[in-house]
Amino acid sequence: MNAFQDLAAGRAGRLLEAALETARDEYPDLDVRCYLRKFDSLVQGFDLYLAVHGVAQADPAAVLEALQRYFFTELGFAPAGENYYDPRNSYVNEVLDRRTGIPITLSVIFRALAASAGVELCGVNLPGHFVLAFPARLGPRTYVDVYNGGVRLDWAECCRRARGVLEDGAPLVENDFPPMPERDILVRMLRNLKGIYAQTDHPRALRIQERLIQLLPGAPAELRDLALLYACNNKPILAHRTFEQLVRQHPTMGETDFIQERARHAAREAALVN
Repeated sequence: MNAFQDLAAGRAGRLLEAALETARDEYPDLDVRCYLRKFDSLVQGFDLYLAVHGVAQADPAAVLEALQRYFFTELGFAPAGENYYDPRNSYVNEVLDRRTGIPITLSVIFRALAASAGVELCGVNLPGHFVLAFPARLGPRTYVDVYNGGVRLDWAECCRRARGVLEDGAPLVENDFPPMPERDILVRMLRNLKGIYAQTDHPRALRIQERLIQLLPGAPAELRDLALLYACNNKPILAHRTFEQLVRQHPTMGETDFIQERARHAAREAALVN
């Protein structure tokens, strides 16, 4: 069983590898093992960096400070900036090669490096932003904003940064943003790509959607998007079958005028094929 299948089954521990496996959909010649070796070389470099600077792995805070310097200064990783929506920033192989990415892909690599030194960080899905959390044994969590240079944040600062994307001004409650399972982190990565491709590249968007449905089988919004993308890609039989599954499993989804009209259209197109 590969790493992607492990995550789909709820087994954690191989997020970076699973992300590389999904990237092979876009880069068919991608050698996952080669990129894992490339990452291993970063791990070896970090081990040496810790040793040279006298940082003990028994001190997680010191390890994170060292990783911040190693990741951004020594390795040269940087935020995507103006090219934020370049799809390459959402593929970890490209981020490893180009040393630039968006919050979630930079965080996946940073998190894996931290784990190699015994520091376990979890992903937290803030409104409009992805950060890592360092779960303290006592007291509040510390957050790491990898996209912004690995700066440490407390919850109050996280809230201030999230205000820019919230319209209702409702207060944010820390307990409403629990650590994300690795499967959910990969889901968010794929949804970022789907958002990029949905308007301009339906074949690629469909390929991403088929991955998402493997991770979230039966999820109503994902089934809906799968049906719609089958229709956009001139696959009426698959669109019709998926609309039928959606309505059967989630009847209320089939009550909207939009879904009813699209489902009828798919049924007519499927009948013509048959």
